[in-house]
Order: sequence, then structure tokens, then C-alpha cells
Amino acid sequence: MQIYKLSLRATAFVVPVLDFCPKQITNNMNIAIVGGRDFNDYTLLKESVLAYIDMHEKPENIVSGGAKGADTLAAQFAAEMSIPLLVFKPDYQKYGRGATLVRNTLIIENAEVVFAFWDGQSKGTKDSIKKAEKLEKELYIITYTPTISS
Repeated sequence: MQIYKLSLRATAFVVPVLDFCPKQITNNMNIAIVGGRDFNDYTLLKESVLAYIDMHEKPENIVSGGAKGADTLAAQFAAEMSIPLLVFKPDYQKYGRGATLVRNTLIIENAEVVFAFWDGQSKGTKDSIKKAEKLEKELYIITYTPTISS
């Protein structure tokens, strides 16, 4: 398992979307992009993922959760790069309050490489990081400091 921790500064599109799926759907090379809802540095996300793609291969899919912040930027990146986007949305009717944690599991299970944009505090992103470590995914943790709104 490879874990990379980077400390860097941080301060309309249409893509194919797959709603909540109960099991692993693909064995292709997929990149998961996860992170805080307050993450808004598209340049940092784009440069981080492109650096990986330049050294490896273009993924079959970008996998994410459809939330604000990092997930929204992941969708923007997928559209810009013409990479299909798989979005796993939480199924609150089936899983209740634990739906986002189940969703996180599906995101990680359906990726070979995980980019986690983390402020060091987000419990959801930490959950995804722990799951990626447990499943021995290639993991890139990019830390950032949230921008404080006035």
C-alpha cells in the first residue's frame, strides 16, 4: 500500500451520473476523489490528479459522492477531462444516518487510487482515508486549510 501525504495551500457542466449502487460495479482503473465540503481549490485538485495521470494512465472513471466541495470539483474535473463520473449518493431511506459511511465504502471499493483532500478534521474524509488504508488502495492525502468566510 502506498500512502502519500502532501501539505499544500488551499484556499455548469454535464457528466454521466450513476446513483447509489449496492456493490462493486467495475474492475477498471478508477480514481476516487473525496474531501471536505469546504474544499474549493479546483487548481490544487486538478494539478494533483493530472500529475498522477501524467505518470500513469487516464482512468476509466472518476468516482465520487456528489456532495459539495471536493465532490463538486471532482465532477468539474471529470467533465473537463471527458472522463465518465460515477457518483454514489447516500441512500438515507435504506441506511439512515449511516448512509454516508456506506456511500464512502462504495466509493473506495470502486477505486484503485484515492485522492483525499482533507482539512485534518472532516470525519467523513477521515472515514474514507481509513477505508482506503484498510483496503490497501493507493492513497494520496492532500491537506489544506479551509478558507474562513467573513
